[in-house]
Amino acid sequence: MRPTEMREFKAVMRDAREAVGQGEPYTEGALELMFASLAEFPLAAIQQALIDHINSKDGKWRPNPAYIRDQIGKRAPVLWVTGDEAWGTAPKLETDSGVCNQVVAAALAVAQDLIDRGDMVAARRTFVDAYNARVEQAKNHPDPAQRVPITFISGGNLPQRYEDTQGQRQMLLERAQKNGLLPAPRVDRAPQLEIAKCTPGAKPDLKALLLTMKPKTMPPPEPEDYER
Repeated sequence: MRPTEMREFKAVMRDAREAVGQGEPYTEGALELMFASLAEFPLAAIQQALIDHINSKDGKWRPNPAYIRDQIGKRAPVLWVTGDEAWGTAPKLETDSGVCNQVVAAALAVAQDLIDRGDMVAARRTFVDAYNARVEQAKNHPDPAQRVPITFISGGNLPQRYEDTQGQRQMLLERAQKNGLLPAPRVDRAPQLEIAKCTPGAKPDLKALLLTMKPKTMPPPEPEDYER
């Protein structure tokens, strides 16, 4: 968490205690200590951990850093897929489409020479080893944002890939959203057009209409327009 998120963190913790309905209210000092203890985690992860805690068998107890860490730990394994799963969805060639994240991209770079040679068996083994090692590094990254997969779709470098005539990129996108690797598509409501309501039988206000009409001004004539 960032220092600027302390106020929001305190509000979330107070709300969680109210939801549980047990224990004394947190003091300011206690909340600041808990913030320092949990600062390595993103605020969104703490919010989800509080929800999981409330729904767990220990949900009758007021949440504390130990409970929150326990819930985050239970969710951590599902954040990162296995090396074999990552290899299956990763783009092997620059022209391929696939699901990627910061760790997959780094592991592909390690195995790229073997991929270029066509030795896919050795490339897969190298990729999986590099991927697993980098996942462990990511989990302990100083930046909390790097501790979770930053997933994106690689469309390949061929122009026709961007056109997606075969629907391959769309298929990958929908599959990643279904598996929770990417957020669901945002649906924006179309703006509503305001239609002026006319009273039946009412006469149009011609005077107001004429006032809104501006006369068309003609550009000044050029010298060559005059007859000599």
